[in-house]
Amino acid sequence: MYGTIFVSDDGSQSEEEDPLPLPTLTENPLHHPDCCLGLSASLLGTILDILQPHIASESSPTGTQRKTKCLSIGSGTGLFEALLRNYAPGLLEVHGLEVSSSTNANKYLPKHMRHTVPSTSTFYEEASEYDVWLFVYPRDPRLVRRYLEVASENEDPTMILFLGPKADFLPPYGDNDEAAAAENEEKPVQETFAAVLGSFSDHIEVCQEFSRHEYGLLNVPASQEPRLGQEQSVHDSSNKTSHNKPFRSSIYSSADIGLTSYEILCVLRQCDG
Repeated sequence: MYGTIFVSDDGSQSEEEDPLPLPTLTENPLHHPDCCLGLSASLLGTILDILQPHIASESSPTGTQRKTKCLSIGSGTGLFEALLRNYAPGLLEVHGLEVSSSTNANKYLPKHMRHTVPSTSTFYEEASEYDVWLFVYPRDPRLVRRYLEVASENEDPTMILFLGPKADFLPPYGDNDEAAAAENEEKPVQETFAAVLGSFSDHIEVCQEFSRHEYGLLNVPASQEPRLGQEQSVHDSSNKTSHNKPFRSSIYSSADIGLTSYEILCVLRQCDG
């Protein structure tokens, strides 16, 4: 494998291995062995649309436009991150964070965009220096909680994106939920992603409405459905937040934006004030 000379901001040079070539995406989700998430050009475009209002407009000290810095926490091979970086190279600076012992860590990102932590429970201290955080198929709700605690105490990140299976991020819904809860009353409580996100935003309320919609219990006129390209999702809480929490949530789940039928995109935005 050939090496590439990388020139840093201070003018120093270093040689690093070229990352693996990226697959060509279509409008339909592609399942790639190096990524759990279904990958599509439509999804990348949707994410860029979501980030657009938050993309930095000020210039850097060198006179060029400052890129919006994104940190993918638990980036694995870095395939999704590299595709997103390549999709908007002049706008986004996408970094990957993975456990240092991972044998599959960051095959696709340049070395200077890769960061590591000692273990899966380790918090990355420089995370608050990034404008946007990404969680793609996260594994540990407790670690997510820790990151959200830090985010709620800082101005950055202004936005946090979660991509993964619906089953992880939607709260249970159905007629038997109360009965199931009673049966499990004496069992140890295991924290879920839905509960963690709900602790810091109105995620639970938005997801419950989303679940009712999915089950066909809401008769939503076609004229009220959101349009692609607008900064809202099937359910957006921007005008419905009634409690004092640091984030408001939006839920995206549609094949039209490049997601598979079993995956979801949850967006947390910092509340103003």
